Amino acid sequence: MKVYLLGGFDYRSGAVSPVDRRCVADAVRKSVYVLDVTSNDRAKIEAYRPMLEEYFLNVGATTAAFLSLSKGREEIEQRFEHSGIIYVPGGDTRVLIENLETLHLAALLKRASCSVAGNSAGAIALCTDAILTIDDDVKATTVLPGVGLVDFSVDPHYGSSHDEELLPLSRGRVIYGLPEQSAIIYDGSVECVGPVWRFADGKKARAN
Repeated sequence: MKVYLLGGFDYRSGAVSPVDRRCVADAVRKSVYVLDVTSNDRAKIEAYRPMLEEYFLNVGATTAAFLSLSKGREEIEQRFEHSGIIYVPGGDTRVLIENLETLHLAALLKRASCSVAGNSAGAIALCTDAILTIDDDVKATTVLPGVGLVDFSVDPHYGSSHDEELLPLSRGRVIYGLPEQSAIIYDGSVECVGPVWRFADGKKARAN
């Protein structure tokens, strides 16, 4: 399984992420299955889907399908089996992690044989430790159990103002700071795309 962790990208900008384009190009099958469970507002999710579908077609996908909660478990498992890429977009990280567990999607992600990509909150959730740094929606630094596809953590939308939170958290774990449009591609080893910072043992250094 190849894992793509993106530091943040706004699909509404009209541009395309080179990492998303590469993710599709590298995949044997060009079909994308989107797990858009980063909000419990179904109307909001439905409103975003046409834009996301157009975006994935623009980066080279042949099809872009979305998780349907009205479908049976068998169809969801078939989507996991036959898609080339499972994509977890951004949104509310807490809601995303909760939904991945309660909908039993985390277990399917761990067994997936295709590529898995996460953007922003999606990237955080795919790690073993999901680290939430302080922002408008997060009032205190928080560490939650993630899906565990990689044995390190990432901090999307990274800026040096996050260092005060990340340095102590890096004792006993490795954390990568990913500015927007930077990414990590993991396939047994870490490949950095764009500027990336590595936090470990309470110290910070450029990862590339």
